[in-house]
Order: sequence, then structure tokens, then C-alpha cells
Amino acid sequence: VLPSLSVSLTPQLSVGATLGVAISHTELEGPYFTQYPSPFRGTPTLLDLQGTGAGLSWSVGSQYLLTPNTVLGASFQAETHIKADGSARLLIPGMGESSFDLDLETQWPSILGLGISHKFQPQTTVSTDVLWTQWSKAKRDYNMLLSNPSNPVFQAVLGNSFPEQFPLRWHDSVAVRLGLQHQLSQRHILRAGYVYHPNIIPDATLTPFIQAVVEHSLSCGYGWRTTNYGADLGYQYMFGSDRQVDTSSFVGGDFDNSTTSASAHWLLGSLVRYF
Repeated sequence: VLPSLSVSLTPQLSVGATLGVAISHTELEGPYFTQYPSPFRGTPTLLDLQGTGAGLSWSVGSQYLLTPNTVLGASFQAETHIKADGSARLLIPGMGESSFDLDLETQWPSILGLGISHKFQPQTTVSTDVLWTQWSKAKRDYNMLLSNPSNPVFQAVLGNSFPEQFPLRWHDSVAVRLGLQHQLSQRHILRAGYVYHPNIIPDATLTPFIQAVVEHSLSCGYGWRTTNYGADLGYQYMFGSDRQVDTSSFVGGDFDNSTTSASAHWLLGSLVRYF
């Protein structure tokens, strides 16, 4: 939910900013070994948690008309800190099952972007963006606090609260985005795009809980315009190479000697009303 404001300082230079609220919802369910360094590290559990929270989000950007056919752009998205709360459920052999209150810290990374768009002819425009994303600061760990167990056995053994830490250790990335738009006529537009985003997750912290190993995205689209209305359709395919884990950083050995792969198909559509 990001209200925005932009202003043209000169006929060539425009600046803008957003300021609002980002909402994050996290769900995790499956077999799990506790990871936090404590006497109970490596305890096998079945974990089921949900957490929702909000945080301040802001960004700034600028656009400069270098020539009538060439536009330069720059943007910065600030890191967003979110403290979420919710509930969690643990099932531990020999201890039974218990519900907990959940506090979860989530960060979304800062992003610096630079781009250029050039119109080679009246019908054809090509654009390139380069984005640096500071994943290493925002996605080092997921930090959780479980408190107020409903089962007195858990409270007697673990106490009223105990922390948990989900290791990530992600790397920063530099992504490249290429786009092409060709106007067939006043009403019909064709588009194509490609994105390269390098792997950001070390092999040692790969987990099927977070399938973020796609490296390439191919897309195509079609747009239709009239005086008062517009419609756009798009298709995107995201994919990456298989990743192999030898010895995982996760305690418990669940992900040792495993292979991770992921891909996604997206179908996108929009309708526009001009006033």
C-alpha cells in the first residue's frame, strides 16, 4: 500500500517517491529439526507456523530525458523491516504437541536500480535495467521466538519461551533485465523480455521450504488499445539449473545429498480505463 508523488523539476528531469506500508505473510509447514544453538538443537519436530506483520516501506526515483528518444532512470527501494506475529504448532516425539505464540522477524532487501530506454524508430523501443539487491543483509537468518506453550510438558522442558533461527546466508545479486516493445499499429503492441538473476542461495542452505533458485525468465506479451480502454496479456517462464547439496548447514541431515530444482509459469492480464 504505497502512495506515491512525482514532480517534473525541468522539462527533462522528473523525481518521485513512495511512502507507505508493506505487509508480509509467512507460512511454513513440514518436518523440521530445531536449529538454534541450545541444548535442544537437532530435536526432530513437525512444524506448522503462520505469521503476519507490517512495516514502513519507502523508495525514491528519478528519470531524465537525455534525448527525445532516450530516457535514463534510477531508483532506490529501502530495506523493509517487518515484525510479524502469529501462531505456531510443534509436534515432538515423546513430548506430544503444543501450540505457541509466534514472533517472527522478516526483512526485505534494499534495491538500487539503473536503467535506460531508447526508441530506435517510432514503433520500436528497447530498454535495459540493472538491479543490485542487498540480500546478504536482509536474508541472513529468519529469527523466531516461540512463547506461551499450551502444553505444560513443553513449558516444563523448554521454558515459557525459546528462540529459533532458520539459516539462510543469501548472497547479494546483480540482475539484468532486457525488454523490447514493438507497436504494430496504433491499437496493437507486441512485447518481449528476458531477465537474468544469479543464484543467491548457497548450496549449504538450500531447502525445499524456499524455492528461490530460478536464474532466467523469458516473457512475451500483447497489448490492445482504443481511445478509452486498453488490455494487456503476458506470459512468463522462470527456470534455473538443478542445484546439488552435499553437506547441508541445516542440523538433522534432512537435506544432505539432495537435489533442488524450481520453475514457474505465469499468466498475466490487465484492463485499463482511460479518463
